[in-house]
Amino acid sequence: MTIQELGEKFCLPVEKLKKYESCGLLPGRGNEDGTREYSDDDIRILGLICILTESGMSCGEIKKYLSLPENGQGD
Repeated sequence: MTIQELGEKFCLPVEKLKKYESCGLLPGRGNEDGTREYSDDDIRILGLICILTESGMSCGEIKKYLSLPENGQGD
């Protein structure tokens, strides 16, 4: 899924998704042509990011939360 498709799916502007990328929250993968692709795992993570953002958490707080082992992201 491209960043534009992801934005449409979640009703989010591409700029917000790029902010999440720059904060290290949304990984995505670069293609040979320079476009970003997002997996089903990225989509699941973005859903959680949206919920946590709505609850008032900052990018830094969300990053810490996502790194916790019980969230399947940490060591």
